[in-house]
Amino acid sequence: MRFIHFILNVLTRIHPVLALRLTRFLASFPRKLPTKTRDVEFISSAQKITFNSNGQKVALSWGEGPVVILVHGWEGRSTQMAPMAKQLAKSGFQAIALDFSGHGLSGGRQSGFTQFITDLAALQAHVVKHITPNIHAMIGHSAGGVCMMASRLINDFPTTKYVVISAPSAPYPAIDALRRSLKVSEGVLSLVQDEIAKSFNCTWQELLAGNSYKKRFEDEQLYLIYDQDDTMVDHNEAQKIQKTFETDYVYKTQGCGHIKLLWNDIVIEKVVDFVSSTKTPFVEIL
Repeated sequence: MRFIHFILNVLTRIHPVLALRLTRFLASFPRKLPTKTRDVEFISSAQKITFNSNGQKVALSWGEGPVVILVHGWEGRSTQMAPMAKQLAKSGFQAIALDFSGHGLSGGRQSGFTQFITDLAALQAHVVKHITPNIHAMIGHSAGGVCMMASRLINDFPTTKYVVISAPSAPYPAIDALRRSLKVSEGVLSLVQDEIAKSFNCTWQELLAGNSYKKRFEDEQLYLIYDQDDTMVDHNEAQKIQKTFETDYVYKTQGCGHIKLLWNDIVIEKVVDFVSSTKTPFVEIL
């Protein structure tokens, strides 16, 4: 790692564009998390859906009924969404959890925001062609959440009901991670920000302003769920996104952090209730 830091430091001084390319390359390899017993059990209980998006991609499906798509975050996997997906299946939905490029059961080693956005669009197109023309709702966690909301704009998803869990208003956690792990200079980080923004069809400043969360139609609904002890994504992002989208659907927990929120029984119940019903908006903070 010290050698990489040295090379980046030298390139930053003599050739910032090469430093950008190396940074982008190093950041494109998500860690493959070990498969746990519960992952095996979740996979065996699901039906596999395969489709192509620059290589074979896999999604896991539970249940029958109106389709709900669930997407994990960076270095996550579909089985993280399985407890929520299985509860949705029990409530009469077909819950489909995607593995993004380089994650879980899907092919490839590299990934990034562009791949997240295009993979989700490819799954949406596959579902519309082979399963149902109407996708009832989409649920996204962390980086998957902001990419889901951006993909909805870029690819014009017909879905009108969305749940965002612990997602940033802009992908600044990726910049923070590069700053910590690779010790990338602020000048190169600025170039990285511009590259990321291209994936979202806007500028970095527009991303920071919440561009991915712009509301398209009056009947579009967004439920925001955050934990006050999340150390990866500030829970106050909920208020920023809430103002941009103009939604009153907000729920906050405490003590779950960034990942355990996905397995919290109360959170799952709230998500299923939101996906299932047309109740009036509410704001809740535990």
